[in-house]
Amino acid sequence: MRKLLLLLAAAAACTGRPEPLPPLVLDTVLGPGEVRCGPVTKESELIGGPQAFAQVGRSWRCHNAKIRFIVQDTSRPVGNSSVGGNLIDIDLVRPDELADGEDTFREHVSAVGANEVRVESIEVVNDGRAGGDGILRVTGTPGVITIIPQAAHLAQDISSTTIVTDYVLRPDVDYLEIVTTVKNAGPPLPSVQPADFIAFGGATTPHTPETGYGSIEMFEHVSLLSAARGDKVSYAVASDEGDVIVPLMEHGITAPFYGTGAPVGSERSFVRWLIVGDGSLESTTRRALSLKGVTTGTITGTVRIDGQPPGRRIVVSALSAPLGEPDAHVVSEAYTSDTGGYTLTLPGGDYLLVAHAPGLARSPEVPAHVHPGAETNAAELAPGGAGHLDVTTSFVDRAGAPLAARPAKLTLVAQAGTQQPSDVLGDFDEGGATFYFLSTDGRFTVDVPPGNYTAYVTRGFEFSRSQTDVAVNAGETVTLAATLEHALDTTGLVGTELHQHCIGSIDAQVPYPVKVLENAAEGVELAASTDHDTVTDFQPYVDSLGLKPWLSVVAGSEVTYTGIGHFNAFPWNIDHADPHKDTGSRLWWLKNIRQTFADIRAAAGDPVIQINHPRSQMAGYFGSLPIDPTTAARIARDAPGLETLPADVYSAWSGDFEAIEVNGSLGDVTLYTAERRAELSQLANESAFDVPVLADWFAMLGAGKKVSATGSSDSHRQDNGVGYPRSFLTVDQDDPSALTGDDLRAALRAQRTAIGEGCLLELFADGARRQGLDQLTAATAQVTAKLQAPPHVTPGRFEVYVNGLARPLVLDADGAHLDPAGTLSPVVTDAGATDAVVRLDHVLEGLPTDEGDLAVVVVSNGGSGLAPTGGGSVFCFSGALYLDVDGDGAWTPWLAATQQVVE
Repeated sequence: MRKLLLLLAAAAACTGRPEPLPPLVLDTVLGPGEVRCGPVTKESELIGGPQAFAQVGRSWRCHNAKIRFIVQDTSRPVGNSSVGGNLIDIDLVRPDELADGEDTFREHVSAVGANEVRVESIEVVNDGRAGGDGILRVTGTPGVITIIPQAAHLAQDISSTTIVTDYVLRPDVDYLEIVTTVKNAGPPLPSVQPADFIAFGGATTPHTPETGYGSIEMFEHVSLLSAARGDKVSYAVASDEGDVIVPLMEHGITAPFYGTGAPVGSERSFVRWLIVGDGSLESTTRRALSLKGVTTGTITGTVRIDGQPPGRRIVVSALSAPLGEPDAHVVSEAYTSDTGGYTLTLPGGDYLLVAHAPGLARSPEVPAHVHPGAETNAAELAPGGAGHLDVTTSFVDRAGAPLAARPAKLTLVAQAGTQQPSDVLGDFDEGGATFYFLSTDGRFTVDVPPGNYTAYVTRGFEFSRSQTDVAVNAGETVTLAATLEHALDTTGLVGTELHQHCIGSIDAQVPYPVKVLENAAEGVELAASTDHDTVTDFQPYVDSLGLKPWLSVVAGSEVTYTGIGHFNAFPWNIDHADPHKDTGSRLWWLKNIRQTFADIRAAAGDPVIQINHPRSQMAGYFGSLPIDPTTAARIARDAPGLETLPADVYSAWSGDFEAIEVNGSLGDVTLYTAERRAELSQLANESAFDVPVLADWFAMLGAGKKVSATGSSDSHRQDNGVGYPRSFLTVDQDDPSALTGDDLRAALRAQRTAIGEGCLLELFADGARRQGLDQLTAATAQVTAKLQAPPHVTPGRFEVYVNGLARPLVLDADGAHLDPAGTLSPVVTDAGATDAVVRLDHVLEGLPTDEGDLAVVVVSNGGSGLAPTGGGSVFCFSGALYLDVDGDGAWTPWLAATQQVVE
């Protein structure tokens, strides 16, 4: 037998049979000339990173020595595409392949002719073990686009085709070549438009050489499309079809066209490149221009601060015109090396260079001319040195007794004559703030450009605000001591944030730990994560930042049914062994709302469902499936006539929700009068998205539906108003660390909420806080309204609503008297404040007990004083106080005869 084996081996050698291929290994760093592609079979083969969503057993990976990417299969898509078979993760290769990567890219979907491929196969054409390019192929037929159901009418009819997309990764390159081939089995197609859906992710900032970081006009023609300013990764897209045409760009989400379309006979291929860089524009722009065949030159130079290397990363931007001129924009930019050197690759022409970084004074602008094919040495760039601000904060209660140190926020506003934020350079500029900083304990040590500032230290609006003018010189340290008083009496209440976004959302930019610390610094005590179609777990960040004494969190998701409605669900039970099982649009795709709500409840466990921004265009449930708030009756709407939406999507109403996000959508008080009732009904029938949501909440109450009003920020950017507004929930305990999802469920289902942005307004019956149908109150009780606001806030007006109608009243130091001779919205200052915080504490007299059982809500709006540290206009309103006028122990809804929203 041994001789036979030897003979067979010798024969095989003589026939030239190839050597066996090495094992396919996808979790090692490759050497020069190598590429590998294959199915992901274990955790170590995933890329990882802030926005990495690939799953073991459901993905395909390719990598070379420089970059790596993953395409998901169709078994359980996790992105905006409901069908899958598309690229979802891409990153540079990192030195430690087994550590988490830095992927911040969200999704790429091939959309030729505004069609999305219905995948029939995914295969590795070449896995790279025998050399050559790695090729991963996705094949299918055109189908309706699932990302935006209402866009189905844009699709070209290319039903006679098969679509093949090859993801081609060459050895030793930092870009992925995406080749989509349209194979046509029918008559020639006169023009097929190559296009993609791309979500770069919020961790990077969109840029084009033609518009810089500014807004991109609809259908703008640009040479390439970049996502830059990443911490460790950046991206760019370019095409060999010519210009990239951008029909829209919002939060790094776009659907670019390439060229103007091309005829397809039997076959036509379209090529574009997805380039991966180190976070800078230079790293991606250089490659994109080279791939497009653009002749370029280079600028090299150095940055020095006081004659020394900066010792930190500086951004060097090449401007089209001086800052301050209307046509100025950043053409490209580079990060400096550790020694302050930089290189910029640009088309020939004249530029102005400026060096800048947070905390430093910008350098003077220096002219530079780029000669095609040549290197230009630029003059040294010299940004100014930083000044230093050292802040300590003391916390006290209303009696002046010291409180433990806790999270807080520092906001700086540059005064006239001090360097101002530049939109051209993409500087931070939110709500009038020049800089903002967060702290876990109220202590701040920060660098700022020299100049004069107003410094604000805050902890949300339950606390007072410290405001001080400071002058900061370069190289010097200014110390500042601030004191914050817990001004509002919130005994038995918990401040919550129930709608917010971080980079887990396709359109948000805030890193997870920053978002969590923002909640704590704004005095939020219970926060829900509600990223779009993604369940995010805040708890690891609470633990790592040491925030447990101040903040409890629950997981949730904003189920984002595009064009129909957005729905928060929380708490959401996370399966840590399978964290992406509920990620993606699968929960709503091709379902009506009844089915969607049922599936949400099955997936999440026992969640509260909240209707978000109910009258928002393309995202508001009560606008898409309209109701008349004067009757709580539904308004009929024709069936959609699109295969991307169920035929009954507009008729299959569901009232299976517990909360409505009202926020500041209060409307004009006169709209809530009997004289304008018909006008409100007409508005609902003719312009459904313009109805104030307060009217919808009143309609739900009038229908007898047990539903809570809520207030939330829906914040997507840093310092974008977390906790403004917020929902105060009655939980009868004051330890934030002990709060649970059960507390959240119980309070919202019992209607025990009050909403505030800068103030807190509550109703009491015989001195006790009474909220919701479960706390039905005798009409003989003395009803009191109490309005609190911190000293820096000025409340506006005071309004009383009974059974959904605004009631005229006389407001003075003696009380609030409902009187037909009064006014609908008297100013709060007429009430006679009892101190700097309690602005009104009055008995409501003259409630109309002749109208049957009552639901009473009080509102204050039109105030001021929050800017620049949070929120907008000051408003707040109470939960509903139910009064049993007839004494039968039950409450009769005033719209019981007309309502169609309670199932």
